[in-house]
Amino acid sequence: MINLDYFQNEIEKIDKSKPKYIDTPAFEMITYETNSNDLKNDIEHSLISKNFIEEFEEYIYTLLETTENQNLFLLNQNIETLKLENRHHCVFNIFDKNLLGSYYHNQNKIVYYDIVSLGHELLHAASTNNLSLPLCPQVYSGFQRNYRQHDIDIVRFKGLNEGYTELLSRKKFFNEDYNTPCYTANVYSLRLLDLLFEKNELETAYFNNCTEYVYKIFCKYANDDEFYWLNKYLDIFANSIAKKEEVEKVFNKLKEILKRTYNNEIEDNADNIIDEYYKNNPKMKVKKLY
Repeated sequence: MINLDYFQNEIEKIDKSKPKYIDTPAFEMITYETNSNDLKNDIEHSLISKNFIEEFEEYIYTLLETTENQNLFLLNQNIETLKLENRHHCVFNIFDKNLLGSYYHNQNKIVYYDIVSLGHELLHAASTNNLSLPLCPQVYSGFQRNYRQHDIDIVRFKGLNEGYTELLSRKKFFNEDYNTPCYTANVYSLRLLDLLFEKNELETAYFNNCTEYVYKIFCKYANDDEFYWLNKYLDIFANSIAKKEEVEKVFNKLKEILKRTYNNEIEDNADNIIDEYYKNNPKMKVKKLY
C-alpha cells in the first residue's frame, strides 16, 4: 500500500518557485483525513438509503473491491448526496449526439445517456472535492483543478485527468477488454506515463488529488517545460479528435523520457503499448465523457 505521508513529504520538497507553468492555487496538496478505519463499510451503509439502479450499484461494489481504503475518502464524502439521472430514453442530447455521460460536480450528479459511461463518471464522483476556500474556491477532481482567479475560470490538467479516469475505468470495470472510443490517445499516453510509477502509485495519487506527486516523479526524468508540453497536448486530445501526427509526437516524447530511466523492461513495455495503440485503434467516431 502506498503511504500518503510519503506523498506529502515528497511534495514538500518541491521548489514552488520552479514550476513556471503551474499557478499557485493549482499546486498545493490537500490532505484528506478520516476517523474511519473502514470506509468500505461506511459506503455500503450509505448505499442502503439510496435507490440506484442495479448496474450502478455493481460498479460501486466493484470499485470497493478493487480499491484500497485510503483511496475511498472522497467517495465516502460524496455518496450520500450523489444523484443519478438517466436520459437514455429522452430525446437524445440535441447539443452533442456523441455524449455518453457527464458528472456535474457542482450538483454532485451523474447524467448518463449510455449505461457504459457509469464507471467513468463514478470515478469522477469518487475523486472530486469541492473546496470552499475563502480566497480561491476550487474543485479538485482526480488530477484536474478548477478554480477562479482574477474573475477568470481556469481549468488545469483536464487531459491528464480524463485520460487516467478512462484508463482506470477500463482496468477496474472491464478488465481492459472493452475499448471505449473515449479519450483513446489520452489513455495510451497515460499508460506510458504510468511506467514511471510504482504499482498503484498513480491510482493513489489520483484518488487523493495529488497532481503535485505526478509532477514530482515526472521531473525526476524530465523538466518543467516537458511537463507543460505534455499537458498541453493531453488537453488538446481531450477537447478534440487527436491528430495522428500529434499522437506520434507525444508518444515519441514519452519514449524519450522513459529511456532516461535506463530500464530495458520499461522501454520494452512502452514499445508494446505503442504497438497496441496502432494495432487496436480503429477509425471510429469518437464518443465523449465528461
